[in-house]
Amino acid sequence: MYVESLKKLLEKNGHKVILYTKNSKNIKTLWDKIKVGFNLFWNTTVARELNELIQKEVPDVVHFNNIYPLIGATAYLICKKNRVKVIQTIHNYRFMCPKGILYREGGVCELCISKRFFSPAIQFGCYHGSRAASFLYSFAFFIHKNMGTFTSINTYIFPSLFTQQYYQRYFGISGSRSIYLPHFVDLQVSKKKIEKENWYLYVGRLSEEKGILQLLEVFKNLPKFTLKVIGEGPQHREVNIYRKYKNIHILGHVQRVKLVPYYQKARALIVPSLFYEIGPLVSYEATALNTPIIIAATSSNDEDIKISLKKKLLEYNDKNNSYPKNRVKISTPEEYIKVITRIYSQYTREK
Repeated sequence: MYVESLKKLLEKNGHKVILYTKNSKNIKTLWDKIKVGFNLFWNTTVARELNELIQKEVPDVVHFNNIYPLIGATAYLICKKNRVKVIQTIHNYRFMCPKGILYREGGVCELCISKRFFSPAIQFGCYHGSRAASFLYSFAFFIHKNMGTFTSINTYIFPSLFTQQYYQRYFGISGSRSIYLPHFVDLQVSKKKIEKENWYLYVGRLSEEKGILQLLEVFKNLPKFTLKVIGEGPQHREVNIYRKYKNIHILGHVQRVKLVPYYQKARALIVPSLFYEIGPLVSYEATALNTPIIIAATSSNDEDIKISLKKKLLEYNDKNNSYPKNRVKISTPEEYIKVITRIYSQYTREK
């Protein structure tokens, strides 16, 4: 979704963009999973395809987003071989945590961040819930790091200042190789004025680290407060149990183009995440539409999370517009294209 938006923005401003993508939904069989695991070391298919594409198109830069599991670090080496500069936007903590979200068993987990080898991830089977998969990822990453594969990345882009500082501290990225650039938001908004309504909104994946069940527990005990939940995910069965409460509306999947009225009408967007989020797009979209955001304090204690959510919700309800509204730093499309063009121009080849 974000890559498509970036592609359109770049093309609108005169850049030629060639997409090279892989879809994890194509991993279906046990044999597929085995191949993916061993391809983390060296992916012959990616090496061939990317090499042919680079030699055909002769790009100035290759800008990567999420490369795991189907593209992998092989891509960096192919770019280096072809003397093409590499830009990597960071969307998770995969360079320090095989699971990618620094989260395990109900709270933030930082056992692997300072390890040369991700042995705790293997012990707990963090990568896709499998010790075998965790071993393959950890071993492949260990080899690539010791080979210097990641030095092929010329610039890291971070949409979150916290994440930039985290990577600089624990992954050793120098300030000269990293830049803080918040995501841009380009929404189609009706000029018609839309009045706020008396309900709160959650938009996101229905999964443990997102804190959705804790949020539902809070609203279950506040029958005068209404919550609308939009999203899909592995906890959808647990979430659907809360349909029996009249003040909780489980809406399932809603197309992104139809989300704008929900943001505009909601009294506030609630982000109850239990892990270190990296610029969730819902927060950028809500901020762009001037919708307040209520964020829970990160904690590994289930009760602390619910207490924090309830307290902030009640405070917001009591103080309404005078309540300090959480905001996230966002870029306008014009600001984003200006910075990204400056980054690209450092590596533009002379024709």
